[in-house]
Parts: sequence; structure tokens; C-alpha cells
Amino acid sequence: MPPVSIRLQRVNWDAVGVGASTLCVIHCLLLPVVLAFAPTLAHFLPGNEAVRRSLAYLLTGVGILAFRAGYRVHRKKFVLVLLMAGIAAVIVGSHTPAPCFPLTHGKAQSHSLAALS
Repeated sequence: MPPVSIRLQRVNWDAVGVGASTLCVIHCLLLPVVLAFAPTLAHFLPGNEAVRRSLAYLLTGVGILAFRAGYRVHRKKFVLVLLMAGIAAVIVGSHTPAPCFPLTHGKAQSHSLAALS
């Protein structure tokens, strides 16, 4: 087996660059559309407590992994404090039952729907 440097020389870096650029264009075109529909798409996610908590833990893990790489470079304690506050908010929010606001039910809702039609 040839050394790594010889194998890397055989890679068609132009094709890799074109492929990466193509994926970037697709990502940049589709992301605004997906974000625009995100509130609507969220209604199709299962809404039980286990899903909410699982998504919170997944978000926490991804956040910690992303933070770790950046923290090694900048070493700013303030960013660590923001991470801890964000993780605490996500975990508390995932373990807190959804509030029931009286203004979103009954007459207030029917009046707001009537005003829209």
C-alpha cells in the first residue's frame, strides 16, 4: 500500500471542490425555505414528553461537542457561561409541562379567528 501522501496526490481535488461547491449551493438555496416552514413542520413532530426530552438531550450533546472545538481555540469563559445558561434553559424547558394560557382558548381564540376571516 502506498504512503498517504502518494494516495492524496491521486485524488482529483478539482472534482472534490466542484462537489463541495454544489452541495453548498444546494444547502444555501434550501435552508431559507426549510427555515420558513419550520414552525409548520414542527406540528408534525410527535409531541409527547419522551420526544421533547430526547430532543433536548440531543441538542445538549451537539451543543457541547460544538462548543468544545471552539473553546479550545478562544478560551473565553463568558462563552462557557452562555453555554451553561442555554443548556440549563433547554433542560428545564424540556422537563417543565407546557403552560396553558387562558387567552389561547375559548372566546379570545374565536374572536381572533373571526378577525382573520
